[in-house]
Amino acid sequence: VSWDNGAGDFLWTSLLNWSTDLLPGSTQNVTISVLGSPVTLSSGAHSIKSLLSDANLIVSGGSLTLANPSTINAALTVSGGTVNANGGLTTSALTVSSGTLNGLASLIVSNGFSHSGGALTGFGLLDITQASGVLSVAVPLAATTISLTAPDLALTASLTGTGALTLRPAAASSSIGIGTGAVGSFSLDTTEIGLLTDGFSSMTIGRADGSGIVTAQGPVTFNDP
Repeated sequence: VSWDNGAGDFLWTSLLNWSTDLLPGSTQNVTISVLGSPVTLSSGAHSIKSLLSDANLIVSGGSLTLANPSTINAALTVSGGTVNANGGLTTSALTVSSGTLNGLASLIVSNGFSHSGGALTGFGLLDITQASGVLSVAVPLAATTISLTAPDLALTASLTGTGALTLRPAAASSSIGIGTGAVGSFSLDTTEIGLLTDGFSSMTIGRADGSGIVTAQGPVTFNDP
């Protein structure tokens, strides 16, 4: 099933916006091509097999369940309602300000991330990249495995998991500072390190191909592993 915007209102719930002039259902793969405006879902309970979208998607109410792996080559905004990405979700950018984004597999964000409210729950893997600027974690994040990549991090909320935790500078040449007062373009002060909760099986700060200087200034206490 593909999007044709026949109703001209960019609303998921308008039947004429779909190639079949019916709302897509649980057995159907949905494709949305590039559009000038985002598609908005604001009401109702909707289940589809998978989603491939080149357009921005806003979920402000209702629910959307994706049974199979899905990809949004644009931005997903969750400002209300619920998205159940049961098969895993890859998106270029993600903003969660309210509502809930649930998952049973992986959540991969390749370019930009903002989480100011609402919930991210259930994912086995959170792999989040902030292409430029600072990746801010202001709401607790929990998953089996967490990987965060950015020019720099700002942690004011906890990271919790039972698998591997990787905190990775975007550039191999970035300097790394560990501990309050330590100099580095990618840095974690003592308070931020305290937000890395006990339970991870391993913890990596840096990258295998890193060439920058690592500076530590203590005392610094890691809760794990």
